[in-house]
Amino acid sequence: MKLFFKTGAVLVIVIILFSVACKKEISRKEEVSEITIQNLGTFARLYGYARWFHPSDEAQEIDWDKFAVLGVRKVQNIRSATELRDTLYRLFSPIVQGLQIYEADKPETFNPDILLSPDPGAKSVVWQHLGVYLSDQSIYKSIRINTSDLDKITNSTTIFKQISNPSQLNGKEVKFSGYFRGQKGEVKLAILPFINSITKNLHEIPIEVTQDWEKYEIRLKIPLETTSIIYGFELDGATEVWVDNFEFVVNNEGAWESIDSANMGFECGKTEKEDDSVQNWLTFVRLHTIEVSDTNPYSGKYCLKVSIPEKMFGYIPQFGEITKASIGNNLIGVIPLTLLMNESSTYPETDTKTLNQLQSELANINLSRYSSNPDQNLASIIIAWNVIQHFFPISMSLIPIGRTYWKKHCKVHLKTKNIFI
Repeated sequence: MKLFFKTGAVLVIVIILFSVACKKEISRKEEVSEITIQNLGTFARLYGYARWFHPSDEAQEIDWDKFAVLGVRKVQNIRSATELRDTLYRLFSPIVQGLQIYEADKPETFNPDILLSPDPGAKSVVWQHLGVYLSDQSIYKSIRINTSDLDKITNSTTIFKQISNPSQLNGKEVKFSGYFRGQKGEVKLAILPFINSITKNLHEIPIEVTQDWEKYEIRLKIPLETTSIIYGFELDGATEVWVDNFEFVVNNEGAWESIDSANMGFECGKTEKEDDSVQNWLTFVRLHTIEVSDTNPYSGKYCLKVSIPEKMFGYIPQFGEITKASIGNNLIGVIPLTLLMNESSTYPETDTKTLNQLQSELANINLSRYSSNPDQNLASIIIAWNVIQHFFPISMSLIPIGRTYWKKHCKVHLKTKNIFI
């Protein structure tokens, strides 16, 4: 009996000690989890400012989705603010010129002179956003002011018309033509027959614009059973093109007869609307601006001008302007909003070896659309949070309830890691 009690007493002590150890382990894990959340939050804030507001060439050359994953891996296991600061600086400095990260109680002065270019003709480069541009399918616009054409090659615009019931054209040859001139640009003239919403026999030709008006035309036999036809032109990239005097005609027993004469030469003039609408035409516009112009039309009074805007808004941050923000963990982040650029690149340029090392790390990251990888899922949360934080029509930072909701929402998902990129 005494042995039983002694054995029982020992067992109770072991259970108690085990329970205490478990509670300590749970407490330690919760503490570690909270530190991880704080680290990821600090990275997330710096990531948003760098990705969407710092205009360096180096920042345009990286895969920002992969960079988010790399950042998650770099910061989540750090246990001190000093180590976090140094890690963030090493991670971001190859792509953010003039970056500063310092402890809040040890303030540093930002000196814009370190960003001065030796080229006296250098121009200011800044970001302007109309919404958040995330892919080629986006309806929103983002441009870096005063940059080269390479920034804009994926922004296409389509200007077209549509015939919904073309039964009188089925089986016949049609011709679509127009006059073009311009400084530069990639343009295509196209006719797209549809049968029950499926494109049949797409026909298009490329146009090489010159400074003089030139006529281009495209011919196509419309397939039988065609249910609708789209005809028009598409512009891609850094374009400055004028167009005029379109014709859409059908061959009826050897005679070309007009199918559409509604504002084909844009003689209806300018609309009172401030958008990109053109009377009697349909437009799908991304970055370009569309304007009915009276500058040197081919004939009549007006023509249509399509171009890349130099800027979308009147206000442009001046050289030396910065974003200075608390990014968490008692750290302050300073990111320049304006850089200087000559004919070839923004200044100052990053050390090639440092940038190549970052690119090499990013190249080793594989992204999957439907991933169970927790690092990728955490990265997706960071990206989504920044889109809402910086581009939501009413900033969540201005709404106390909204701010509290998003902080809580992010913490829950960062702990559960249950969202896909």
